[in-house]
Formats: sequence, C-alpha cells, structure tokens
Amino acid sequence: MALTVLAALVCSAVVTQVFLAGLGLVVDPGYLAWHSSFVHVIELAVIVMVVLAVFVGGVRIAGLSAVTFLLIGTQYALIHGFDGPVRALHAVNALVLFAVSWAIARQAAARAAEARARGAAAVRSEGSRTIAGLGLSVALMAAAFIFIASILPGGSLAAHGASDPSAAAHSAEGTALGASVFAQNCAGCHGASGQGAVGPRLAGNEDLADRAFVETRVREGEGIMPAFRGRLSDEQIAAVVDHVRSSWGNDF
Repeated sequence: MALTVLAALVCSAVVTQVFLAGLGLVVDPGYLAWHSSFVHVIELAVIVMVVLAVFVGGVRIAGLSAVTFLLIGTQYALIHGFDGPVRALHAVNALVLFAVSWAIARQAAARAAEARARGAAAVRSEGSRTIAGLGLSVALMAAAFIFIASILPGGSLAAHGASDPSAAAHSAEGTALGASVFAQNCAGCHGASGQGAVGPRLAGNEDLADRAFVETRVREGEGIMPAFRGRLSDEQIAAVVDHVRSSWGNDF
C-alpha cells in the first residue's frame, strides 16, 4: 500500500508539473521557477519508492521503480544537455514517467488486493474496486496540487506591479534594472545564470550578437517564448536585452 500511495503521488505530481509548465508558457513565465522547484517533490517520492520496492515490491515493481529514477535523470539531460527540437522530448518523457508510475501503482494495488481477498472471484472484485479507487485518488491529489499551484504568485514584474512606470522609475538603472527584469521574468525559463532550463541556453549563445534579433524576440515572442510587449516597458526590454548580451561570459 505504501508503494501504491507513492506511485499515485508521482502520477499526480507529474500532472501538476505539466500544469505549472502551462502556467509558465501561457500565463506568466515566473511560474516556470515553480516548475523547476516542484520537480524535487517527484524526485524525493521516486527515491523512497525505489528503496521500498527493492525490499517489498518484487523484481518487476523494483525494476519499474528503477526506470522512474532513470526517467527523472532523462528529464534533466533533455533540458540541460541539448539545444533545438530534442529538448521538446522533455514533455514527451513526462508522459512516459506518468505511465510507468501508473503501472507501478496498479501492480502494487493489485498485490495489496490479493492480500486482502481470498479466492479468484474475490480477488477480481477487490482488484476492480482498488483500481477505481486508485484512479480517483490520483485525480483528487492532482486536483489538490493544481489548486495550490494556481494560487502561487507567478513572480513576473507584471505580477508584482514592477512594470508600472512609477515602479520602474524607482528601480536601479542600467545593469541593475536588466538583472532585475531577467531574474523575475526570464530566469525561470533560461536559468538564473543563463545556463538554460525550459528555454534555450543564453550563456555563450552566438545568436545574442544580433541585438535587433534579441530585442524583437523579447518584445514579440516566438514558439514557447511569450511576448513581453505590453508587459514590460521599452526601458525594461532594452535593459534586459543589454543584460543577457553582456552577462555569463557574453560580450556583445
């Protein structure tokens, strides 16, 4: 039963991660920082699940639990180890992680049902009720996580009122303004040090040599990159463009 609960927790947490990524892409980029942080909940549950499965889960469940651990590592590798379309497999791999975790939950729940029931008919009846209850539990946990995620602060400048001209007027000038805009709007996607996360790596990125290209991309957005026109002032956009072109070893 402990394995069932842990696997169900991972399933619901994966759903929540997808929701947080969606919030970051279509609502406020600041939510991607929560997306990057919440993954540690999944990691902890997976580690405990692997350890428990080795002792009580049997060979098959232990093997599937080890696969979930490898899938977590693959998520990091896809985001930090690649550029271009390969990074989009990060989202596909999340579906695989959900499927494997669900398989673990079903198998663990079935074994628990067998332990409670006697006879083939009783096992089938108990197993059907257990699977139905398992699905409901995952849905309820995911709904609870999503509700909590939906009330978290996004963290963007717009969300905190810093895009207001009067707030901008009181901000530090030059590089300090650019760093502030980046930290609150861009770091969730591109990493606090420009190392890349959901968005591409900025440190050492030769595309930054074209200032007009960078400013247009920030202003208008493209693909999963949201448009910041109307969300940030011209001053803030210019400052953050200068910041990314002159930070982390960049010298453009």
